[in-house]
Amino acid sequence: MQYQASEKVSNERKREMGEKITLKLDERTVRGKKVKSLRQQGLTPGVVYGHGMDALPVQAEAGEVRRVVNAAGKHTPVNLTGSKRRIAMIKDVEFHPTKAGIIRHVSFHAVKADEPVNAEV
Repeated sequence: MQYQASEKVSNERKREMGEKITLKLDERTVRGKKVKSLRQQGLTPGVVYGHGMDALPVQAEAGEVRRVVNAAGKHTPVNLTGSKRRIAMIKDVEFHPTKAGIIRHVSFHAVKADEPVNAEV
């Protein structure tokens, strides 16, 4: 049986066109080497920064962060919810050096919906 490329089905659910990617973030008070305790609780530390705003340390559930990073990559806007709603692009993802797929830290660059964005391709 032959399949065309469009008929191939992957095990992972594909994101539909126009479907928004959302991630719930909580503000983080734990900083420095103490973030190890967050990771042990199943949370991933991160930071949100952008033009005209102070950097905001955040945390989110590790599984949700992994899902969002896989779905959005660095080219798709992510709707961040929590104490403040923002639209952001994933700027950087730090992975664990020996454990495959484990995200240690994620950086988001907040953008304004009415301004153009230059993204690396």
